[in-house]
Formats: sequence, C-alpha cells, structure tokens
Amino acid sequence: MERITNEANFDWEQGFANYLNENKTLAYMMLNRTADFISQPALRHKVDGEWVTVNWQTFREQIRYIAKALLELDLLTPGDRAGLFSANRAEWAIADLGILAIRGISVPIYATNSAEEAKHIVNDAGVKILFVGDQIQYDKAKSIITNNPYLKKIIAFDRNILIQDEDSIYLDELLEIGQKAKQDEELEKHLNQAKPDDVLTLIYTSGTTGAPKGAVHTHRSFMGGIYPSRQRFPQAGPGYVSLAILPLSHVFERMWSYGCMSIGVEIAYCPDPKQFVEIMSEVKPQFMTSVPRIWEKVYATIHDGLKTASPIKAGLFKWAERVAIDVYRDKRAGKKSSSFLMAQYALADKLIIQKVQETLGAENS
Repeated sequence: MERITNEANFDWEQGFANYLNENKTLAYMMLNRTADFISQPALRHKVDGEWVTVNWQTFREQIRYIAKALLELDLLTPGDRAGLFSANRAEWAIADLGILAIRGISVPIYATNSAEEAKHIVNDAGVKILFVGDQIQYDKAKSIITNNPYLKKIIAFDRNILIQDEDSIYLDELLEIGQKAKQDEELEKHLNQAKPDDVLTLIYTSGTTGAPKGAVHTHRSFMGGIYPSRQRFPQAGPGYVSLAILPLSHVFERMWSYGCMSIGVEIAYCPDPKQFVEIMSEVKPQFMTSVPRIWEKVYATIHDGLKTASPIKAGLFKWAERVAIDVYRDKRAGKKSSSFLMAQYALADKLIIQKVQETLGAENS
C-alpha cells in the first residue's frame, strides 16, 4: 500500500480508490493478507485464565471453515443477517469475518444487553443465526428463538455452555462441518462477487433516547475509517499489539481492530473494560482505543487508593501529578520547561510516574 510522503500534496481520493480496488471488502482483505503474516500471531485472548494465541494460519482457516459451514447448512445467503452476542474474544472476530466472507451482514449485540433488548435487535434486523459467548447469553438467545419468525439457529462459542434442542450447535461442531464441506469454490465466488458498497453491518445505538436503531455501514464506510488510520502509523505491523478494550459491538473498536489486523498487528482482547488495568499490565500493548469514561474510572480508582495511603505517600503522588501536568502543558504550548521543573519531573518520574506507567502496561509505548 502506498505511503504518504508529503501530506499536503497527497491525493487522498485517488489513494483511497486504489486501496478499495486492492482490498474490496473486509473479509477479502483479511483472507488475502494471510500470506504476509502466516506464522505471526493474529489474536490473543484468555481461556480459563491463561492467554491463548491464534496465529494467522489458524485465523484464516477458521474464518473459511465458518463460512463454508454456513454455506453447507444453508444458514445464510447474501444479505442475510447474523448476530454476535458476546464479550470480546477471538471467536467474535473469526465468526464475524466468516459471516462477511459469504456476503452476510453481521449484527453485534452488546454482551450486557437484556433478553428484551437483544430480542428487539434480532427482530428489527431479522437476524437468522446468533453466535453467543456464555451461558447467560445463550439462555437469553434461547428465550428469544421460541416462535421467533427470524432466528433459526444459535451457535455457542464454548463447550461449557449447556445447550439444548436442534436449534443450537457448538462452534467447534460448526468448524468441523466447515472443514469437511466441499464449498471452497462457492466461497471463492462469494468473496470475489462482494463489492465495497455491500452492506457490512448494522450497529445499534444504545437506545437512551428511545428504542435502539440500526446504523447501516458498508465495507466502503469501514474501509474509509481504516485507510487514513493506517497512514498515520506507518511503522506499525507484526510485533505490535493493540488491546481491544471497548466492546467489539462499538464501531470504533471494531473498525480499529480490523485496520490493525490488516497490517499484521496482533489483537489482544479484554473481555470486560473493568479488567483493563490488569489486562494492560499483562499485554503491554502499543495501541488501544478508548473513551474518556475509561480514564475517568482509572483516575477515580487511583485517587480512591490515595485515601488509605499514608500522608507522605499521598502528598508525594499529588506533587508528582502537579509536576507532570505542568510539563505536559508546557509541551502542548510549545514552551520549553524550566530546568528546575525538569529536575522535579526527573525525580517524579523515577519515584511515581514510571510505576503508574508500568501498572498500565506502558513500558513498550
């Protein structure tokens, strides 16, 4: 992909047109990137408390297996909707791209949505199949599927989910069906027939001002966010990690993660934003999407801890905080900080700031 050398003279319109012509759709792009990163780690998530890595070869195979299984079982045709009702995890992205590979439309549902909220989305979007992440989500999906005019199949990510009836199947069973299915030619046909203006996803609002409404996104609109973001970080690629903290149901996280994947950046998944300080210290990512509320919670947690700290420790922290803010403000204003302030900053960095950065996994940033 061409890189910007002189932004003022760069033809963004033509550059994006070339990018779309090369990559077409998300699934097409991701599957065609495989050869570049085949042995590199693609995804990382926790399974039973331990980090598990999925390399690009396995990632590619499982996307194809899901796509071929959906074709084999005649569960989706182009334009049909499939839901994703789960917290962040590797299977979320694998299922999503499997849906997109056969020109299905994926419909994320927030992992914390109630059964009634999930039912509204299923019915409004006409979701035919629903991938679920845990027992609670499965039970909600099961309550929805009874006599539902749209939903016909539930696919459970984990084997420890207790499923029942023929309307439910485990993901590993679906993968096995796809591995054996003779649908490679049909899959390639779907991949090559897909166009940038095909609908990619319906993303539902939170519903704070009424019933949730689905925003329509095409592959073009997603790639229109990915393309300029990619240009801003030309050094990124294999060896870099992005931590997915925001729910994948959130358009920002999903778009950013796929952009990272497209250049070989590994995605590590945080299943619950409340766990992100712990997860960050383990993963030590170079990239992460965020919203102000997350950092407000970090700030509140730190200052709550100061209430039980000794007066000396609390005073030292507040001093280091003031010094760091003064240095930051000087930097933002294009002003050189005084020697006295920088001497204070060096001491604050050694005593306090480095410890906070290490707790937040910032040593590789």
